[in-house]
Amino acid sequence: MKIEPVDFFYFAMPQITTEADGSQDALLVRVAGGGHGGWGECEASPLVSIAAFVCPMSHGVCRPVGASVLGETLDGPGDIARIGARVAYDSMDLLQAPHTFSGVEMALWDLLGKKASEPVWRLLGYRRSFSKRAYASQLFVGFIQIDCGRMGGIGPAKAIADYAAARCVTFVNHTFTSHLAPRAQRLDSALCRARRPSPRRVSLRSQAIGFGYH
Repeated sequence: MKIEPVDFFYFAMPQITTEADGSQDALLVRVAGGGHGGWGECEASPLVSIAAFVCPMSHGVCRPVGASVLGETLDGPGDIARIGARVAYDSMDLLQAPHTFSGVEMALWDLLGKKASEPVWRLLGYRRSFSKRAYASQLFVGFIQIDCGRMGGIGPAKAIADYAAARCVTFVNHTFTSHLAPRAQRLDSALCRARRPSPRRVSLRSQAIGFGYH
């Protein structure tokens, strides 16, 4: 199938503060193709991430992320890796490109799973799904946080998760601030169960306000 429209949805708290808390806003991505739609999320400045997808080309390796995504073929996991490699090369001088493509890449996995009627964990090569524990990290508390929304998406995050799991290193999938969190915590499946982070109490915030960009 061909990758068709890519839409961005920007959410923000009614009032943004100077607190170092990335959950005050969020950027969701919807990718369409073959009559299906996939969803992802970027962990970055939302408006800058949108700009990285649509901005004019500056030079050969400073191209918009959209130029490497729109109209491309998506028939299997190899196509996601191929598109990711093209973004990495053609947008290497576009500083927000990895953040933007992270959300797009997650949406591509979701889209591919819907087309194949398969869960993403199976497309990633896992034999079964595992229970997930929701957590509030409060950041930097003694374990590795794999940020899918910053590092290029699910594929690169799985590579790090597999590396950590082979050495029994504690890690969590830290990124999601939206409804995508429960279904996106698939990397927790390899976490060494004796070394899971302890639960923490956190305060809740008011609901975010959303805007769509097409």
